[in-house]
Amino acid sequence: MEPTAVETDRAKFIGRGGSYAHPGALEANAGLSGSLGYTLDPVSVLQTDVVLEPGASVQLAFMRFVADSREDVLALAARFAYWPRVQRTFEEGEGQACQDLWRNDLSNDDFRKVIALTSALICSPPQLRAPVPVLSANRLQQANLWGVGISGDFPIILVRVGREADVDAAHLLLRAHSFWRKRNFKVDLVLLNIGDSGYEGITQDTIRRLLAKHSVEAFVGGRGGIFPLTADSLGPEEVVLLETAAKMVLDASGASLAHALQSIDRRESPLPRLRGKPPSAVPLDDHKLEPIQDLRCFNGHGGFTADGREYVISVRHSRPTPAPWINVIANPLFGTIVSESGGGYTWFQNSGENRLTRWRNDPVLDEPSECLYLRDEETGLFWSATAKPVPHESEYRTKHGAGYSSFEHVRHGLHSEMTIFVPPDDPVKVVRLNLRNLSSRNRRVTMTYYAEWVLGTRREDTSPYLQPAYLLEQRALITANPYNPDWPNQIAFLATDQPVHGYTTDRTEFMGHLGSLGNPAALKRVGLNKRVEPGRDPVGHYKYMWICHPTANTRLCFSSAQRKILNLLSL
Repeated sequence: MEPTAVETDRAKFIGRGGSYAHPGALEANAGLSGSLGYTLDPVSVLQTDVVLEPGASVQLAFMRFVADSREDVLALAARFAYWPRVQRTFEEGEGQACQDLWRNDLSNDDFRKVIALTSALICSPPQLRAPVPVLSANRLQQANLWGVGISGDFPIILVRVGREADVDAAHLLLRAHSFWRKRNFKVDLVLLNIGDSGYEGITQDTIRRLLAKHSVEAFVGGRGGIFPLTADSLGPEEVVLLETAAKMVLDASGASLAHALQSIDRRESPLPRLRGKPPSAVPLDDHKLEPIQDLRCFNGHGGFTADGREYVISVRHSRPTPAPWINVIANPLFGTIVSESGGGYTWFQNSGENRLTRWRNDPVLDEPSECLYLRDEETGLFWSATAKPVPHESEYRTKHGAGYSSFEHVRHGLHSEMTIFVPPDDPVKVVRLNLRNLSSRNRRVTMTYYAEWVLGTRREDTSPYLQPAYLLEQRALITANPYNPDWPNQIAFLATDQPVHGYTTDRTEFMGHLGSLGNPAALKRVGLNKRVEPGRDPVGHYKYMWICHPTANTRLCFSSAQRKILNLLSL
């Protein structure tokens, strides 16, 4: 079929204010622009029209080709331009897959286990990681793996081999490693001998027979290879490091593997849902922000105040700014970036190598990594103190000044003003919220602050090694990353000046399965589990409840910072 429209510019397809779920190009009275050629953010979008008669069906195939030249790509496209050829390719692929399973001695049940293990290597579920005390005890970095020949650049599976006769899991993992290796999916498989001590070699002989049976001696010690190691020859700290760095830690027995795979599908019971009144059952509050007059150099989105000290931006979901309009708030050691839509990210000493929170580098979606939510306990309705991550058509007013930014909004009879600033000399970011009840009745409001910790360069690389803790007296969630080679002794913290009603460091608990920042599961439930454990994609998440009388005000402060005090983790 011929495409009816194409697009190669991601910004034009998603659009400012759009999302993957609701791209701007697919809205009513919109369409693909057909832009081709150079773009800063390239994508490939094809669109075609299909007319289906009643009871009819149609089959479509979307294909991607890779070749060394444009001519080769066009030749491949011409080859697969007919449906019989596409169908034939599926059949050939199925036949080749069956042959590969036979060559690797993998039954259908084994293959299902290999697929589950592959998924676990990519997603790293906490059920397969080392126990929490082990993850909390690590103080070594990636470079300490090099002494045993492991780079630490690839996923690690650690199999503990003892004196037991059952080594079925080790057999399957060696076959799985061959399966991955042939597909260039590099995995370091560590066979850790925990059965021998001193000059004994019974378990080591078992490992040698395993390697010989699967004819994998040639892959011992290479990148993405197999590493037979003895715990007795390593120090306790090195063993803790190996278990911490591993995506999954298993025993060699078949029962251990079966139990591990079953634990992946086991879901924890969530807290009960919040049952609020329907919005129609409470009085309607139609308060709005007071308009600001006489902005200088007004361009339809914003302008300067009369004294020139602030740039004021009016933000609505349907009228976003052409690009993120940001403010860099920093001192010589510490800083943060915010846009007109909300919090960006925070850093200490090095904005590229030591990010405390996540930087997405996405001017199209401009998703924040630090958010402040408000929830009306009477109805269960929630929103954000900034225009993102919970978009709405009502107006947000952003003010960028020298050394600070503020965000003002009115929703459901509550006026909020959030100000972000960094002191001139301290490595601290302060988020101050002023909340005022404009309605004629008492209100119960929960304020929730959320931060995605990084403590390094990329969250994908650092999150498995972050070690969170909660200090009750200080009302502070702290996080360390001893695995970071440049800042191993740094502690980041998130604290508040008010009593804490709930907290967690588990991102899955906050987001929920397939959740998002715009619709987190935790804001639909009662309370938090107060889980503070490493290995669970750590974030910082505080909850505080405020009961406010009509026309009353309250002030709440959150602060985040980084210090050189690793021993706080032992408190």
